[in-house]
Amino acid sequence: MILIFSTKKDYDSQSVIDWLHYFNEDYILVESLLGQKDLSVEYTLNTNQLKIDLDERKIDKSDIKCVWFRRSSSTVLTKELKQNENVDYLSVENQTFEDSVKFYFEENSKALGSHKKGVLNKLRVLDTARNLDLTIPDYILSNS
Repeated sequence: MILIFSTKKDYDSQSVIDWLHYFNEDYILVESLLGQKDLSVEYTLNTNQLKIDLDERKIDKSDIKCVWFRRSSSTVLTKELKQNENVDYLSVENQTFEDSVKFYFEENSKALGSHKKGVLNKLRVLDTARNLDLTIPDYILSNS
């Protein structure tokens, strides 16, 4: 099974998913570990156990053969959490949980991309390519 961290609205992710369907590859798409209603994640640090329930489908970490960090999702807070007086604290705790689980996958699975670099800086990529003497398109940076 392939675990994909992205959004349903991302065209490139959907194109890859179309190919996964074509090749009959099993995958799951996760937009947010905490804001996706049909998703439950339990990570037990001292036993290194990770369990995922998605649409009543139980997935063990051993079922996942690789992970693709396509788009970094921000933690989505439920309506109840947003109304909580400790919303700032809960936001930090939720983000810490999501980062920990993604870090686990990045360290313990074959991974494409990184949970830390979900949004690619295309100007940095162009600059790196230019420094490697690759041909790149002309571009101008401007604030107007």
